[in-house]
Amino acid sequence: MRRGLALALLFLLGCSRSPVMDHEQLASERKQLHSLDAETALLDRIIATKHATPTFVHAHAEYLRRASHELAQQLGKARAEPGAEAELERLRADAARLEERFIARMLL
Repeated sequence: MRRGLALALLFLLGCSRSPVMDHEQLASERKQLHSLDAETALLDRIIATKHATPTFVHAHAEYLRRASHELAQQLGKARAEPGAEAELERLRADAARLEERFIARMLL
């Protein structure tokens, strides 16, 4: 019984740790961030030219805001493998800047 409890505790501790990201995983996160950034820029152009309904603009902006927030949260909890720390910090900073764009938009 105690052994089972100890194993369960070790499993839970292992699950609660932040994910360790290697260079390949960080590159994947970078691609996702670039994609969100490009979509945000496209939405900005659509808004400027008034080629979409307010309902579409609001819904898509909310989708992009949530996606960028989730990515920023995920990167904030992640740990980098040795040698990838600077790469993770750059990603975190870029994700924070993308989130700030949505905050600025909400203030307009």
